[in-house]
Amino acid sequence: MRTTLLTLFISFQSFGYVFLETCYNNQRRGVSYSFESCINRNFDRIEREIRGFYRYCSNHSREEVDYFYTRCIIDNFDEVRRGSPGSYLETCFNASSSSLDFFFISCVNRNFDEIERRLMVP
Repeated sequence: MRTTLLTLFISFQSFGYVFLETCYNNQRRGVSYSFESCINRNFDRIEREIRGFYRYCSNHSREEVDYFYTRCIIDNFDEVRRGSPGSYLETCFNASSSSLDFFFISCVNRNFDEIERRLMVP
């Protein structure tokens, strides 16, 4: 079983397939460290595949959502658009300053799914 999984993983790597994580915010208020880390890991993986300048996105408050944090994520998706013309990525908006809303998180994850599909090289 392990050999099969390792072979499958190596074959995906040789095809240039990039695995992007689905990011979850497990805090009612603010931004969880796990969500912040997930976002940055995904952009690091994207940066290795398609060149560009992707900023490290950090939320400075644990009780609020910084406008600049969500703006950083949006700017990084804009950079992906520039590096991968023809890709359809949504523009994500967060309606609350106290928490990441469901629609923002869903939009971010849909964008990562779209990027993952586009990065798969046959």
